Amino acid sequence: MAGRSRPRRYAAVTTWCAARGVSGAAPDGAELVRTDRDDPAGLAPLVSEKFDAVVDTATMSYPWVRDALRALGPTAGHWT
Repeated sequence: MAGRSRPRRYAAVTTWCAARGVSGAAPDGAELVRTDRDDPAGLAPLVSEKFDAVVDTATMSYPWVRDALRALGPTAGHWT
């Protein structure tokens, strides 16, 4: 039907929480991937992955966001 969309059904959803892991645990249902965004190779564990969506909550540093977009942006379908 034109103008209406049907919900998509996915076989599985994988949610990663990329963090240093020093201030708490990953949310239920998410896998913690230990990263340090101050380390130039900090996002290396995620570079080979393909993402439907990335939600980046970094507010501390412009370089963190810039570097994440450079490393993960090419394989991300959507970035927020």
